[in-house]
Amino acid sequence: MGWNEKKYRREINRSKEQLTDKETFLSARYRELLRKMASQITEKGVSDVHTYADSASNCAGWCDGKRIGINIANGITNSFVQKELKNISLIGILGHECGHRNFSNNDLLGTYLSGISKEGRLYPCMPMAESAEEEENVKEMQEVLQNRNPYFIGVLHALARYVNNFLEDLYVEERMCREYPGSIRRGIQMNRRRWLEKKGTVKERKEAVKLETTALSELLMEFAVSGSINAWNGEDEACLKCMEACRPYLEKIRSEDRAPYRFLLTNQILLKMWGVIQKDAEKLKEEEKKEKEEKGDDKKDDKKEEKNQEENESEGTPKEQDGNAQAEGIEQEAAAQNGTDDEAEWKDILERIAEIFQNSLPVYSPAPLPDDGEELLQDTSGMVWPADWQPEDGWMETDNANPPAESGQRESPMLSEEFLEAEQKLDTFLYLMAKKKTDDEYESSLYASMLNLLSQIEFGQTHREVEMKVFRSLQVPEEAILQYREMERQMRHVRKKLRERLLPILEKRRSRMESGLPIGRQLDVSHIYRPDGRIFQKRRNPGETPTAVIAYLIDQSYSMAESKRIQYAKVAALCLYQFGVDAGIPVCVYGHHTKLGENWQELVCLHSYAEFDSIDGQDKYRIMGMKPYGANRDGAALKFVGEMLLRRPEEQKLLILSSDGLPNASGYSGDTAKEDLKAVKQDLESQGVLFLAAAIGENKQEIQEIYGDAFLDISDIRKFPVKLTNEVLKRIG
Repeated sequence: MGWNEKKYRREINRSKEQLTDKETFLSARYRELLRKMASQITEKGVSDVHTYADSASNCAGWCDGKRIGINIANGITNSFVQKELKNISLIGILGHECGHRNFSNNDLLGTYLSGISKEGRLYPCMPMAESAEEEENVKEMQEVLQNRNPYFIGVLHALARYVNNFLEDLYVEERMCREYPGSIRRGIQMNRRRWLEKKGTVKERKEAVKLETTALSELLMEFAVSGSINAWNGEDEACLKCMEACRPYLEKIRSEDRAPYRFLLTNQILLKMWGVIQKDAEKLKEEEKKEKEEKGDDKKDDKKEEKNQEENESEGTPKEQDGNAQAEGIEQEAAAQNGTDDEAEWKDILERIAEIFQNSLPVYSPAPLPDDGEELLQDTSGMVWPADWQPEDGWMETDNANPPAESGQRESPMLSEEFLEAEQKLDTFLYLMAKKKTDDEYESSLYASMLNLLSQIEFGQTHREVEMKVFRSLQVPEEAILQYREMERQMRHVRKKLRERLLPILEKRRSRMESGLPIGRQLDVSHIYRPDGRIFQKRRNPGETPTAVIAYLIDQSYSMAESKRIQYAKVAALCLYQFGVDAGIPVCVYGHHTKLGENWQELVCLHSYAEFDSIDGQDKYRIMGMKPYGANRDGAALKFVGEMLLRRPEEQKLLILSSDGLPNASGYSGDTAKEDLKAVKQDLESQGVLFLAAAIGENKQEIQEIYGDAFLDISDIRKFPVKLTNEVLKRIG
């Protein structure tokens, strides 16, 4: 079932076209490419890149400091049709996440967010008011933070998180594009353009979300990237006015390398959005109140009755009861002011508001909230900015496009030329993946043909009741590859001698007149006497079907472990295999042994190590997997391999058998085995198969008696590989 080169390439191209996105971008080979790029950019700060497919998630990627995660099924990447464009998109996401790893400060982010939710403070300082109205808004923000109203705190915390996140996104992307031209810059810019293309109008987005702050936040990000928003179908001027008021801060963030100032820019934007924050906080508070009232109507009477009963059973004096009532009234008043009556409920409100933001806003690269929500209330007092921190005078006017390096800030590492244009590697990857897929499919069909052949062979009375099975490893273990590399060093001198002997043969095979053909157009006068009718000749050119084929069958019984016989048999098999590759002669290598199968019956195991028509180039490694086991039933194995040879088109068919003794299987030894082997040999020889039996152990006299002039005595096992190959050269040279 061999393929020619043209059909092989055609099948690879077919497999390449059929590769899915998951097969391509979730493959270990592609992950390794991304990992190497990330390792260079982050100076080995990122140890692993994890790719996954979650089309339901808004997240395109994340970075936890040591690992980067990339969602290959994110909405932006999925919107591209061609794999080449998807690849550029994913490289852009990788560059984005590496930028966060190199330039974002997660410790300051934790301090900033906990300052809002736990300490009642905006780090590094409150925003700078630019008008009398904004001065009043700053005072209101301070009061809300100090009173810890959960609705205001919840909206402010969630909004600050989102705004700071997209400001950091904008900053790191600008810096990555500036410092890493090529694949990374193209990927980032392409993702930006596609993100903008997918955006609806202002009116559509405000109608689609629960809170106006979420819509305004997304519009602000669009405005930051493109400098405009889609308001063609009409919208109030307040939104556009807010965008314009934030424009200076959005321009400043692109080149602001000082981390504290990026948080201050976040605060400035929160101040511009304060009116909307108030509106949404009051809306959430009213909705919560209404929901509680609806749920509380059914339980109101029961609670009142329980309270009266508790008051009647209390033993306090009237004075104590008055004091308790007064304290309870103060607590209720505080609860009414904050809209909640305990810390657990307060925390629950913050988490629900955070969830509204998370579900409403398509986040490109979030800093994910922990599942337990503890980040909302964590204490980060060890990372607090100085209480008197103030920005430098004229900080908004300072140009930081090329600022002096801060303390501890490192220069960005260079990306090697190998990865600078990384998208060009995709075609090579696709080819290798398609080749692997084609090879696997071919190997599977090759194995199926072996099983089919085994089922068709008539083994005769001696082996009729014996179960037989063919084995072939579709995936080569790493251990076999390492063993081959080690043994390759030992084979160098052998291969050198073979090459010297082989060159004249190859020279002769380049273009020669082949005689003794049964059909043809040109008579060979020197063979006109032949009674078998093989009286034609033909000039054979390079690349045509070879005239010889070799099958090597190895006894793998347990006795082959003695004196490293199995190791020398491996070397001989590798030499024959390489000889066939160099000379263009098909070679197959099989091993055989017996073992107990199901129901404790003998099973003949036929191991395929190299096949005539194998195309995956892994057979040399498969040969290294040969191990001694059980006994040997040579007749059955010879019959199977002989039938394989008889189905080949080549004229010269050589079957080589190496064994260290006579067969010794269940009910198959002594004279029974000898007579069976003689019968198999005679049958195959009558059909044109040449035999060569190499004896590398005991019973040489008995083996010679069976195989006659095909017997090859290997007295020195160390010379076995060279001697065997020389004998092959004599017979086909």
